[in-house]
Amino acid sequence: MIAVKFPEPVFRFKKENNVEFIFDNIRKQWIILNEEEWVRQNFIQYLIQILDYPAAFIAVEKEITLGELKKKI
Repeated sequence: MIAVKFPEPVFRFKKENNVEFIFDNIRKQWIILNEEEWVRQNFIQYLIQILDYPAAFIAVEKEITLGELKKKI
């Protein structure tokens, strides 16, 4: 198993109508905070802060078309 050391979180949170949101710096929008989004945001920060990937090279939840099929990457 590979050990992953996530960086210290530096996330922005807000709460509206008892719903928690986290700000996605890549998509530049507030996203509902759930378990999947928490893992996604931590991994993005790991790529940027620990592995030094440029944020401009990261895409989150983009839609692509393959022939007539539309898929998310």
